[in-house]
Amino acid sequence: MSDWKNILPSTSSITEEQLIQYLEGNASPELRFEIEKQMSESPFLDDAIEGLQQYKSPTELSALQLQLRKQLKQSLKLKAKRTKRRLFQDQHWLIYAVFSVLILCVIGYLIIHFYGRT
Repeated sequence: MSDWKNILPSTSSITEEQLIQYLEGNASPELRFEIEKQMSESPFLDDAIEGLQQYKSPTELSALQLQLRKQLKQSLKLKAKRTKRRLFQDQHWLIYAVFSVLILCVIGYLIIHFYGRT
């Protein structure tokens, strides 16, 4: 999905404006036929239209759409923050491994340095 604002399936040629016209009853007969044809082929589109028909006015739909976009944006920010935080929290074993290798290197150096003189 290159257009993240378009929630309709990629196989659908229906735009958001055409969908709103259909819901308001202002669509041409050709457009109504095309939408109903795609509804019969796609259960997702059929369910989406049934859900959208519960809202009586376009202002309710616009307000709902704005609210959903805000929630999605907030959720994505929170998920990105958690992922970034988790990235550093899950690497304690790496810190311990590096620290252990450094200690072994220092011990090896000391052994070679002191026992190498004799």
